[in-house]
Amino acid sequence: MQYSYLVVEGPHDLEFIGCLLRAHGLHKVHREEKLDAFWHPLVPRNYPPGGDLLRRVPVPVFFQSTRHSVAIHGAGGIDRLVPTVEETRSTPGFKSSEVSSFGLFLDADWQTPVSDTFAQLKAAIQAIGLPTADEPGTVNRVAPRTGIFIFPDNHSLGTLENLLDDCAALVYRELREKAQQFKPAKAIQASIEDNRWLCGESLTLPNIATLHAFLKDLIGL
Repeated sequence: MQYSYLVVEGPHDLEFIGCLLRAHGLHKVHREEKLDAFWHPLVPRNYPPGGDLLRRVPVPVFFQSTRHSVAIHGAGGIDRLVPTVEETRSTPGFKSSEVSSFGLFLDADWQTPVSDTFAQLKAAIQAIGLPTADEPGTVNRVAPRTGIFIFPDNHSLGTLENLLDDCAALVYRELREKAQQFKPAKAIQASIEDNRWLCGESLTLPNIATLHAFLKDLIGL
């Protein structure tokens, strides 16, 4: 079994990456008894976390197949990406040395050039003892594999929503035109999980294909 640990900014990023994993036969794990024992140290046993009744229980979402097991952790913001990796690696009982790949996924910051954002994250990742690739959207070859992907395409300012809009223009053309004048009430992450944003057609879109290739390379799909 190959184990991969991914950290994203928020729930919509998590579901989008999850959709790409499902295209390779990985399924979301809903029951603890179905979860690979490797990840059990990351499942919280005490509530409330840190005594905070309003804080969400900090547990990743898990996807797995017969060959791959992937944990995706929502960090809650760019500033929490690397600290989340560090905290997870130091979790008592967690064998972080057996993780084959680490990945970070984030939106391009509207106030900061993509190159600067990547440089900051690269330095932070190296500071906690992990190797890094030299460019966003590429994978480091020294074990463990690591990579940083900055939405939408590793060089333009924007967000994951730019990729969703690209998908909508292809698979939901009429609804997209109407939606530009109407705000839906459904949460983005729920829509990503329930609807066919990522399908055979949309997987061939240039920016989606680039993200898909990065994920396959990072995890070894």
